[in-house]
Amino acid sequence: MTDSAVTIRPEAAEVVSAEARAVLAMASPVEHGAFVLEQLAGRSAGTGGPADQQLGLAAHAVGDFVRAEGHIAARAQFLRTRGLLGALVSSLLKLAWTKIQLGDWRGAGSLAGEAERLAEETGQLDLAAAARLATGTIAAYRGEIALAE
Repeated sequence: MTDSAVTIRPEAAEVVSAEARAVLAMASPVEHGAFVLEQLAGRSAGTGGPADQQLGLAAHAVGDFVRAEGHIAARAQFLRTRGLLGALVSSLLKLAWTKIQLGDWRGAGSLAGEAERLAEETGQLDLAAAARLATGTIAAYRGEIALAE
């Protein structure tokens, strides 16, 4: 048992919501990482609803970037088809960072660029800055130091 304020009883493991998985993964990835990974193992990306957002966050927090990519991409597509641009910015940015972790720098660069443009359009300047940081990170990984700065 850990000093964590959150404990999961094994008999209650089946009823842990997507949101609870995300909270456990982000709040204590070391203590609950194995449990979260086990919970994610049986879940594939859905239709892009809120559960996909939470499961994508949980997967990203515990380092399962492949599973995170599927859930976050489903969420981004859901938001895009409904024209929910404000929320789409955040999903595109999360997806860009996930692709950076997976080494898909071309895909990440495209997503970061789109996230930056939409963030500026929707007045989300903090997310525009985060998108520029993603673009700079990709440039640094490619050895393009002048562009990274």
